[in-house]
Amino acid sequence: MYGSQRGDMVTDVTARRSMERDDTGESTGESFDSSRLVLETLNDAVFVLDSRERVQYLNPAAGRLAGVDRGAARDARFHRLVRLLDGMSGSRLRGSDLLEAGAGKPRPPHSPHFVRRDDGTRLAVDVSAMVLPARSTLDGSDNELLVVIRDASDAYEQWKRVLHQATHDGLTGLVNRVEFERRLTNVLKHLSGNGSHALLYMDLDRFKLVNDSCGHAAGDELLQVIARLFLGRVRERDTLARLGGDEFALLMEHCPLSKAIETATVLTNALDALCFRWDDRLFRVSVSIGVVPVPGTPIDARRMLAFADAACYTAKRNGRVHVASGAATSDEAPAGTVNNRNARPFWWSSGEVVRLN
Repeated sequence: MYGSQRGDMVTDVTARRSMERDDTGESTGESFDSSRLVLETLNDAVFVLDSRERVQYLNPAAGRLAGVDRGAARDARFHRLVRLLDGMSGSRLRGSDLLEAGAGKPRPPHSPHFVRRDDGTRLAVDVSAMVLPARSTLDGSDNELLVVIRDASDAYEQWKRVLHQATHDGLTGLVNRVEFERRLTNVLKHLSGNGSHALLYMDLDRFKLVNDSCGHAAGDELLQVIARLFLGRVRERDTLARLGGDEFALLMEHCPLSKAIETATVLTNALDALCFRWDDRLFRVSVSIGVVPVPGTPIDARRMLAFADAACYTAKRNGRVHVASGAATSDEAPAGTVNNRNARPFWWSSGEVVRLN
């Protein structure tokens, strides 16, 4: 939508100039002043560049965007005056790049251009650029470029909010199952010999007691507490998700199995030390964790989760403070769903149960 609006606005400015001509085809002084007045009152930043991309005109909004005095900005190079970045590649853009990239075409809200401010922050913007016909230029010269920059931060922030709601759990703020499976799928599609990955599947123990005895409000608060507890004990690059109910998962990219088991131990011990108070009652919960190294052979995300879920069930069956680890192999993978826990041990090419106490 913004592309068409931008195009209409730019076309309107040039159309005003084209229509307001005398019998000789030359722009009148009155039409020039009228066009300048339109540009001066726009909220969008408008720049007119010569063939060497030096600024020949900028309206007040452009001066505010660039953070410069308008008089001092004349003849300055556009790319030095405005640090305009491509929304997809992050590369610095010049005026000619805008024409080549077809900046006047609609762009999705998740990939606007950005203007980098002096304080390092970025402003999401929509950008249009067009070559002005010789008779439409401000000084009657050829090859001038009109660049219009519109603040798109509201639309961009709204898109980020919608995206966050679609990809995150509304209660804990962690990644949800759909987004977790998408990230896991992406990792599995790009497997290589450069580094290893691990998957942890976590199931809370005695959580149902809290829900049944104190209600869902208590259970919800406990889940939020546990989410924060876990999040503070994993690496920033790890993906921690709430899969639903009292089940969590952790994707640890570029992580050896030994480090994954160490992390599982840390999470288990942290939850063991947690004492949850609701009204006048105290509760202790624990967690069973299945730890599975991501194989180097092709395997889909749901099957990978099934392996980790089965490892978690092994941990739960052998004691609430156990971590089961095993290497999944795609040719022995179960045909069942993620919750198929009545699996035979041959799902694992190797495995072990690590007692933590």
